[in-house]
Amino acid sequence: MPKIFTLSLLILIFSGENAFSQYIISGNITDSSSGNPLQYAKIELYGKNRITHSDGSGEFTINIAEPGLYTITVSLESYISFITTLNLSDSINTQSLEIKLSLYEPHTDTINVDAKFYKKAVDISTSYINTQYEEIRKNPGSFEDVVKYYTTAPGVVTGNDNYNQLLVRGGAPFENLVLVDGFEIPNPNHYGPPGSTNGALSFINSKLIGEVDFYTGGFPARYGDKLSSVMDIRFREGSRKKHIRDINLSVTGFGGFFEGPFAKKGSYMIAVRKSYLELVKEQLASDLLPNFWDINGKLSYDLSKNENLSFTGLYIIDKAEAFQNVTGNQEDTVDMVLFNGSIKYSNEYKGLRFSSVSGYSLSRYDVKYQLYDLGIKDRYVLSSQYLSLNLNRMFTLDAVTGLKYYFSEYKVVHSSTLNESNYYVPGMYVDTEVKTVKLYGGLNLTSTLINGRLTINTGVRVDYFGYMHKPVSISPRFGALFRLWDNTNLTANAGIYFQAPELGWLVTYPENRNLSFMRCDEAVLGIEHFIGNTIKLTAEGYLKQYYNYPVSVYNPQYIFINNGVSLYPNFLDKAVSAGKGYYTGVDLIVEKKNPAAGIFWSAAYSFSHSKFLALVGNYQPLEFDVGSQLNLIAGYKFKNGFSISSHFKYTGSRPYTPYNIDESKYFNRGIFVEGQYNSSKMPEYVRLDLRIEQHLRPWNTELTAYIEVLNVLNRKNLFQYGWNFGKNELAEYSHFFRLPVLGLSWRF
Repeated sequence: MPKIFTLSLLILIFSGENAFSQYIISGNITDSSSGNPLQYAKIELYGKNRITHSDGSGEFTINIAEPGLYTITVSLESYISFITTLNLSDSINTQSLEIKLSLYEPHTDTINVDAKFYKKAVDISTSYINTQYEEIRKNPGSFEDVVKYYTTAPGVVTGNDNYNQLLVRGGAPFENLVLVDGFEIPNPNHYGPPGSTNGALSFINSKLIGEVDFYTGGFPARYGDKLSSVMDIRFREGSRKKHIRDINLSVTGFGGFFEGPFAKKGSYMIAVRKSYLELVKEQLASDLLPNFWDINGKLSYDLSKNENLSFTGLYIIDKAEAFQNVTGNQEDTVDMVLFNGSIKYSNEYKGLRFSSVSGYSLSRYDVKYQLYDLGIKDRYVLSSQYLSLNLNRMFTLDAVTGLKYYFSEYKVVHSSTLNESNYYVPGMYVDTEVKTVKLYGGLNLTSTLINGRLTINTGVRVDYFGYMHKPVSISPRFGALFRLWDNTNLTANAGIYFQAPELGWLVTYPENRNLSFMRCDEAVLGIEHFIGNTIKLTAEGYLKQYYNYPVSVYNPQYIFINNGVSLYPNFLDKAVSAGKGYYTGVDLIVEKKNPAAGIFWSAAYSFSHSKFLALVGNYQPLEFDVGSQLNLIAGYKFKNGFSISSHFKYTGSRPYTPYNIDESKYFNRGIFVEGQYNSSKMPEYVRLDLRIEQHLRPWNTELTAYIEVLNVLNRKNLFQYGWNFGKNELAEYSHFFRLPVLGLSWRF
């Protein structure tokens, strides 16, 4: 049983009284095209029956007696409504907004139907989720982790509760694109292997997050070189009113967060966190005990009314050494350093939006595992530009260009062995420096027709990777949204998506430079319906047809789409672009958002089916094709700051390849049953999480405390069978058993 921090529990009994104070929400409302002030705009406090209007200067002020979370909506005839949620407290007693409203007819920058809490840009047709910090923070079982939060999204499967794995509509973790303030992050997780977005837990501190756009398919041409998903994270700005401190404690570590004004036109944010996972090490299905630090920061400065310059930095130290014998790998060690730093310039003036991001990324891996040693420095500099231009009232053109220059070092030593399929894998020694370039460009034309009821997106993207012998891909894309009724949309998307093989795959064997771009032809059809301001129903069906997928020469039954789901390297095979297959499914979701007091809930069901063909053998299902998956989330927030929520998750049986027990014992290593790749089924997965939270205000500060119980039912959920070399026997590796977790955040 993990240790509980009893001293922190004592703080829960204190609830200091606070003297009456005045809280203010003010703002200035202008036309986004002309910059002129807008009079008579209606400003409403959602759920509070409080309404005011902007004056002749476009300004408004709302005085509020009590602190808390407040959602305001701004509306004006012929304009797109604006909505945001603000936190008023003793440390932040004033919120000032600069609101730019766009004309709705016939073209707007966002589609905003009757439901005020759901929005998306007009170049997005399908498969899209917009999330803000508060939703991530209060989600049961996610550890306030932005990556783990999306494991509850429809169409997303996770392979292991101990790791952060997003398997989006059948795609492997290396098929996911992650951006922070417009800069591409190779992997957003601690202990992430090269060439994958999988890892132990995210190093992105959620306290800096403003909002996240998450695409499970059909993403526009400004995103590319990935097949399955995009996670576009945007950090907010720090407070421009006063300096604020936040000391926080949770299962992921102990940390501090600081924000405040910088000069007269800027702000800063910085967050530091240190792990203490030794307190829950009994729950870790690994021989390694993690020990990490992470630092997130952002500095923002307004060059003018329309121009902003910002710096975003991420610095991570990951170390691990063996502390127990679960897998028999007692000699493993991990020493990693990651850094991502970027500068972003943005300018918005009338019908033009422009941004330019430039930065540097370093991922250093000094890792020793049972059969191989890695000494890798993955480095690149990246520069990208994005332009959105309203050509007229019906058409908008988006353009993106980018350059990524690699100067990486790879030292890989791999011992010869017989793999689990009983094929021989020769030893390998690689010691090389790689200098190469990626270039890309994309265009998207948004056409708004039939008096704004029909939105069509046509786009194309071109990618170039100089380290490949076939270095070019061209990706056409099409999307449409038709407003059937005022609260109902029909959506569609079709496109051909390409992704270059990971650099590590190409470096290890010279022949791998002959690999082709992986290709996915995707089609999505959907319908979305809104009920009132807070409820949305969505149904989508999709088909993903894969071609040119790498298949291992040393294990011809193995296709790389099943890879990248552990913390071990995934690129040590010679491969050919011979894999193909399909992944199809249906995602259904109904949800009610409610940032104020009251009930919130969501229900999501997904069904999937897949077949893939490697070099030998018959068609096989993907390793993480679970068939059916159900996520139910419900909670209630009381006006006194107390809230309770729960999350129930069910997934169907996951395919796996059975071991030949007799041969495995005889040779003292795991050996699969011949010809039975992914032919067996794991037990079903069932998990219930509970979260109880209290927001208090002792001594004129803010204290948020929560207790979570993961896997309340204490069910044994298996995620994998493996072979324990030390004990020479079949091993069962389980997800979390019942795990109580305490978290505290003290803001002052």
